[in-house]
Amino acid sequence: MEDSVLKKLKGIKRWIILAIILVAATYYYWAFVREPDWRESAIQDIDFIHQTLSNDHPGARDEANPQFSQTLEKAHRFASSLAERANSPAGYYYATRAMTMPFEDAHLAAQFYRAIPRNRQWPGFFVSIGDNGQLRVVSRDADKSPPVDARLLSCDGKSPKTLYEERVKPYIFRSWLPALQAGDWPWILIDAGNPFLPPLAACDFDIGGKVETYPLKWQPLEPTILTEFTHSVEPRVDPSTALQFVGDEIAWVSIASFFDSGDSVSEELASLIQSIEEQRERLERAKALVIDVRGNLGGASAAGYDVAKALWGDGFVADRIPRFSSTDWRASDNNLDRLDSAMLGLRLKFGSDSDLYKKVSEIRDGLQQANATGQPFFVQLQPQPERTNAASRTLPENVFFLTDFDCVSACLDFADLMEAIEGVTHIGTQTSGDTFYLEVVSAELPSGIGQLVYPTAIHRGRERGVNQSHQPDLPFTGDISDTAAIIDWLSTRIETSND
Repeated sequence: MEDSVLKKLKGIKRWIILAIILVAATYYYWAFVREPDWRESAIQDIDFIHQTLSNDHPGARDEANPQFSQTLEKAHRFASSLAERANSPAGYYYATRAMTMPFEDAHLAAQFYRAIPRNRQWPGFFVSIGDNGQLRVVSRDADKSPPVDARLLSCDGKSPKTLYEERVKPYIFRSWLPALQAGDWPWILIDAGNPFLPPLAACDFDIGGKVETYPLKWQPLEPTILTEFTHSVEPRVDPSTALQFVGDEIAWVSIASFFDSGDSVSEELASLIQSIEEQRERLERAKALVIDVRGNLGGASAAGYDVAKALWGDGFVADRIPRFSSTDWRASDNNLDRLDSAMLGLRLKFGSDSDLYKKVSEIRDGLQQANATGQPFFVQLQPQPERTNAASRTLPENVFFLTDFDCVSACLDFADLMEAIEGVTHIGTQTSGDTFYLEVVSAELPSGIGQLVYPTAIHRGRERGVNQSHQPDLPFTGDISDTAAIIDWLSTRIETSND
């Protein structure tokens, strides 16, 4: 009898496994193998984004931002007009992107599960923007191209500024931020396969005070050529998380991200904090400390504060952490459902008695009550803790905070903290920026091609403004990814300050 029951259970398990495999295979086929109806997919996904932002995004009910709903309807009309003509992968890609770009929000975007094919072309030369705001030819691969240093005046009768507004801002993520525009301006003269932008025919250049017109002869752009060029105008680092020493002179703390593991910092950050404690004496003897967040795209703000506490001490950092007056969570059926899904994973991983689960439960209860009574928000007040007036732990005399243009989200919160700590010198390049809308969730698009990532809360009372970046005290004008060059540059300043 028991043997028969076991056989039945094994049979059931096999059917469950087969069912799971079938579901996974079906999802893989629909998401990655089949050729979608690009027009229909664009229409469905754009309508879904419009509805989700209207029903679930905090901006749609934010009395402090009455322009949000106007932007939403305008974006929907524009993106829908593109979707009607989207008969290719590139058409789908650019129509869908156009639905989220007008909000100028680094926490709002359509993301895709696979690369969407787009053919790229160039006219045989690249332009780049200089410190004076002028666009000049910086490299070329054809004799009939304008010479290097020729200044771009116009293309097809349109100024560079107009071309940027028409050909870049509606389609390229974060192109509204000054920190990333060095890498975005060249795209006015790169054909990125956007079927909604007619190829430019000719451009006028100022060459030694004389205006000359050059017809544009478009040709395929090899990925290696594009990669080499984009790195030259917008160099990116391959970040790591570690404490290292440059001789005995410089203690170098690199932080690749602030992503945590749920209720604690990630293994990489935990290892970094442990290294700081274990090598405390050597760190204190160094002439300088560099806190390097190049390439850091954020994560959890609390994780960054934990690293700072390991360096300066708990009380000292707690007195300087940037505060909000409240976090206003958008109440809606969908946001509740998405929070419930997340809570199930948290309960299974950490248990219902964990601090994290209790905090999320408090938010969930508040959202449910607000939603049931027709309130647009659950307002979670953020009381200001009493100051501890704790002293800082001993650190080197020179403390440098190194950033690049990628620093966004929780990295910006960390930058807020660094700015509030006395004696920290901000170096590198200006940071990215974000809005007051944070706490992101994701929702799969109806096509199965990707997902919508959007914020669910408003951080009220933040001192840093919308899309405001942090400007370095000491700008580094060289290749921001060249660590050796930054070390040489810093060493001179450290020696001078110690004389």
